[in-house]
Amino acid sequence: SAMSTMGVKCHILELFSHSARLSEACLSMPDLLVAAPLDLTQPDTTQERVWEVLTVAAPRVVVIVPRQRPWRKKQPGEPKWQVTQRRRKADDEVCLSVQVARHQLQQRRCFAILHPCNSAFWEHPEIVSFWNQHVATSPKKVWWTMLDFDGEQYILLKNLPGPQYDCLLPEKR
Repeated sequence: SAMSTMGVKCHILELFSHSARLSEACLSMPDLLVAAPLDLTQPDTTQERVWEVLTVAAPRVVVIVPRQRPWRKKQPGEPKWQVTQRRRKADDEVCLSVQVARHQLQQRRCFAILHPCNSAFWEHPEIVSFWNQHVATSPKKVWWTMLDFDGEQYILLKNLPGPQYDCLLPEKR
C-alpha cells in the first residue's frame, strides 16, 4: 500500500559478496522498496560509493554479507603468512560492516550481518568491540541468532525489530 512506503526512500539495501539473492527475493514483495544491491567484491564498490548510497537511499534495513573465504579457519598445512595476507585484504570489508551497523544504529534504522559461525570473522577486533558495546550490554540494542543454511551454521547479528522482517531471514523454528 502507498501508506507503508510514504516517507521511506528505501526499505532494503544489500551489501553482498556472494549473490544478491536477498534483493531478488525482496523484489517479489510489492510493498518493499529495494535499493540496487552493492557487490563488496567489486573494485567499483568503494567505501565512498557505499556511503553515498546509504546517505541518499537511507535504507530502513541494510543486510551485510561479507566475504567468507578470507575468514575461514587456518587450513592444515596452510602457512600463517598466507592466512594473514588473505585476511588483511578483507580487513576493510569488516571495518565497513561495523561502520555501517553503527551508522544504522545511530540513525535508528536496522542492520543485519550474516556470516558462518565457525569463522574467524567473529574474532576480528572491530567485531569484538562492536559486540562488547552493543550485544553484551544491558539494555540490549543488538541480538544474535543461529541460522542453518544448507547444513552450515551461520550467525545473524541484527537489531531488526519483530515479525515484519522475519520473512526475509529464515530462522529455524
